[in-house]
Amino acid sequence: MRIACVFTGQGAQKIGMGREFYEKYGEAKGFFSKASDIVGYDISKLIFEGPEEELNKTSITQPAVFLVSYTIYEIFKKEVELESLISFFAGHSLGEYTAVTAAGVLDFEKTIEVVKKRGELMEGVSGGGMSAVIGMDKEKIIDICSKYNVEAVNFNSPKQVVIAGRVEDLDRVEPELKNNGAKRVIRLKVSGAFHSLYMKEVQKEFSDYLDGIDFKDAKIPVVTNCDAKPHSVGNEIKDALKKQIASPVLWVDSMNFMVENGIGTFIEFGPARVLSNLIVQIVPGAKVYSVYDLNSFEEVKDAIKG
Repeated sequence: MRIACVFTGQGAQKIGMGREFYEKYGEAKGFFSKASDIVGYDISKLIFEGPEEELNKTSITQPAVFLVSYTIYEIFKKEVELESLISFFAGHSLGEYTAVTAAGVLDFEKTIEVVKKRGELMEGVSGGGMSAVIGMDKEKIIDICSKYNVEAVNFNSPKQVVIAGRVEDLDRVEPELKNNGAKRVIRLKVSGAFHSLYMKEVQKEFSDYLDGIDFKDAKIPVVTNCDAKPHSVGNEIKDALKKQIASPVLWVDSMNFMVENGIGTFIEFGPARVLSNLIVQIVPGAKVYSVYDLNSFEEVKDAIKG
């Protein structure tokens, strides 16, 4: 069995995520406690009790989702002895940082610092937004959006592409997409035009910040968002993370690459089942599992061990 582990990104957050693991496993309490010390506030209380509008702030969402995803992965990994089965790691946008940490490139404490910084910088870019376009060919989306200064930035599945741009430009392009065959266009609850050219200034500052951090080589290759290729050299992964913040997420290409290289099973770790639904659309024949609560934890553990 050749497995790829994938990690959920921003947007999967919800009040109460990870609580079951926190209450059952002392190791989870340790991760949450360390994270609170690093970010400078009680992240456990905020995740478990809210308020929701606070948790949804990009600067808070990013360390919170990383914390929950990584905690679930670490606990599962030890119970199943998973590492010997993993051929690749990958994560969607923010989830790529969980992948990098799981691969041993950064340690848990350093990644909390990094995603906190990343979230703060991204939150500071106002005036932009993102929309998910459902049921339209990607080339048609790209062509229409180019006329409105809007970019296609997340190629999530054959049925879903996310676009980004200034809010006023999204307001103009969304009706055009619907008139030309899009089944649905859904404005996302984000504060900026992430993964687009509007993040170029943030990219420069974040790149300078990453230059001061040591990236180790990966124990298992990470298939990165910006090029859908596997990387194990620490500095190559650092460069990919620099590029990712203002570049499209090539999720379809990433999944296809792994399947072409022998992956038949994907396991998603995160607060909700998100990527699994996309992977089923991309690779209909693959075995796809999602670990996000104790019930799914036990079900997937039995499936992998069996």
